[in-house]
Amino acid sequence: MADTILYDSALRLFGDHVSPQILAAAETGAWPAALWEAVVEAGYLDVLAEGPAGMIEAATILRAAGHHAAPVPLPVDDAGALAVRSGRIGDARRAADDCAGRNPAIG
Repeated sequence: MADTILYDSALRLFGDHVSPQILAAAETGAWPAALWEAVVEAGYLDVLAEGPAGMIEAATILRAAGHHAAPVPLPVDDAGALAVRSGRIGDARRAADDCAGRNPAIG
């Protein structure tokens, strides 16, 4: 039951903040600040950073984010969780750029 409530809430949050315009802007490298702030304010990063203890909740949030193709880096491993917990959000964003091939510093 709790995962259904969380899923509905996350689905609504991502649905409210991910639009075709946001997705198109993200493709050009624009950072979706309002979406990111909503994710932070909802406490989703804390849940995702819990590791195995929050596995069901993390999967629920990631499923909702994936449904809307949310263009924000969500930590799914220890490195991402560390970046989030230390407040090094730029590191998480750079890691996402690296994965997408948008970081010119990486050959």
